[in-house]
Parts: sequence; C-alpha cells; structure tokens
Amino acid sequence: FRSKLGGYIRGDGAVQIPLAFEGGGEFSEGIAPVRLEGKWGFIDQHGTFTAKPGFEAANPSYEGRAGCKRDGLYGFCTKAGVPVIPFRFDWVFGFSEGVSAVTVGKKTGYVDRAGAVVVPLKYDNAGEFSEGRAWVVVLDKCGYIDRLGREVTPIRFTACGDYSEGIAHAYDREVMGYIDKQGEWLIRPRYQNGSSFLHGMATVKTGDYFGYIDHSGKTVIPFQFDVALPF
Repeated sequence: FRSKLGGYIRGDGAVQIPLAFEGGGEFSEGIAPVRLEGKWGFIDQHGTFTAKPGFEAANPSYEGRAGCKRDGLYGFCTKAGVPVIPFRFDWVFGFSEGVSAVTVGKKTGYVDRAGAVVVPLKYDNAGEFSEGRAWVVVLDKCGYIDRLGREVTPIRFTACGDYSEGIAHAYDREVMGYIDKQGEWLIRPRYQNGSSFLHGMATVKTGDYFGYIDHSGKTVIPFQFDVALPF
C-alpha cells in the first residue's frame, strides 16, 4: 500500500499489479479479492477483473469456491463472481477437503460444495479440515470431528491446532503437547507453545527459548532461539 492504495509486487519487489485498490486479499487459485469504490471483486495475476466489484465483502478462493457477501449475508461464488451457494450465512470460512465451515448466529457447522449441510450448525467455533479432521469448540473446550461429523476425540482440550503428519498440537490448560488422531497424547503437554509438524519436526518453546523436536518428542535442535519457524 502507498497513499492508501494497494497493489501487488513480484518476488523481486517489482510492481506486478499497479497500486489502484482500496483493499485486497491474498492470491489463491489464480485470483485475489480486491476492493474498488467500496465494492469487492476478483482479479487475476495480470490485474484483470474476473469478477467486477459488486460484493460487500469477498474472501480468497479455495477449491473453486470463494466466500462473497451481498445484502449483509455470505454465500459462495465462482472465480467469475457467479453465486453457487446462496447468501444465507453470517460468516463463511474457506473450503478444505470438500467442505467449508459456515456460521449462522452464534453456531457453526459445515456445508459441501453444493451448499448442503453435512455437519449441523451446533458448534461455538470450528476450523478447516486437515487430514480428515477439523477442530470444533463447545463452550470453552475443543476436540475433533471427521467429515461425517462424528466426534473422533473427546471435547476436552483448551485449544486445538490442525493435523499435520498425523499429529496435532493441543493445549491442556496453559501447556501444549501433541496428540494422535484418536486424541491420545503422543507427546505429553509441557511446552508453552509450538507449531505443527513439517518434514518430521516442530518448533516448540520451553522457558525463554525455542527449539525443535521430532515425532517422539526428542529434541533434535537445542532450545537456543528467541524466535523459530517451521522448516
């Protein structure tokens, strides 16, 4: 952004799409949502509109569906801005593994790509599906469901992360550990925070420093960093 207008740059810092927009989102599946004269539409990687601004809000596209808002409610549209799921939700997430979390009032559930409800809207919050699991919240606790809506772990954790490499990070009160797909602790809670596993390692914090552990919880890079990111 410069002078309240935004555009997009390449990896070398050169401007790819001129600074002409009042707002914008990330590129996904070849398009990005942008705002012009108070309305949202979509552009391609050349800055050409695939959907002219006409929405009150718009989200990035995932699995061929982008959240878009009209008359105060969200639905889903194509990259060309054609509505494919009616505007009937108070909020929508992104599609992942064929479904998306949606919210009406204070309750969240999931719909498929046709807009049919596949998990009832009964949760207080919910995440995107990853490796066949999504975290859901009931009151102040979270657990995991599968794509059929079955609760495959107890709703007993303080906070939950996404599954990666068959493992998810979860909190028991103020400390974090890692669980398997049945919700059993693989690495007992003992960290202040940490990341998902990637390439067999996760970054975790204990005391004042971050280090890296493997799937067994063994330290593979000592705790010595003020900040550490996943590989």
